[in-house]
Amino acid sequence: MSTTITLDPNNNRSQILNQLGTYNYTVPSAGMYTITCNANVRAASGLIIALAQNSTAIATSPTPTSPSLTTTVTGAGTGPVTASYSSQIGQENINLSSTVTCAAGDVLSATLSSSVAHDSKLNDFKAILNIRPGTV
Repeated sequence: MSTTITLDPNNNRSQILNQLGTYNYTVPSAGMYTITCNANVRAASGLIIALAQNSTAIATSPTPTSPSLTTTVTGAGTGPVTASYSSQIGQENINLSSTVTCAAGDVLSATLSSSVAHDSKLNDFKAILNIRPGTV
């Protein structure tokens, strides 16, 4: 599933995500943009967050089975990637963020995927995607 999201440039730049899929945002003007996705999932989730710019990978989140970060830098002007994975009793938190240089019309995307069956149920996890102009 691929979904185009619209974010109010003056107020709300966040979108709540509660199902697997790819969420795309078209950048309105050139500049630096920060894309962040934070997810709260049940224990034993296999949720993976992947960030991309124009279908080119920026970074992939840490997971319970691979808590170290895997990053792919997309080129000159790409800022730092930050990621974290934490686990508490019954709940896991996955956070992924990067700053990228964009041209007007670039597409920033977040893909949420999993090979664990219960992650595919609607509302089984909650993620917040935030895209804003500027740096962290």
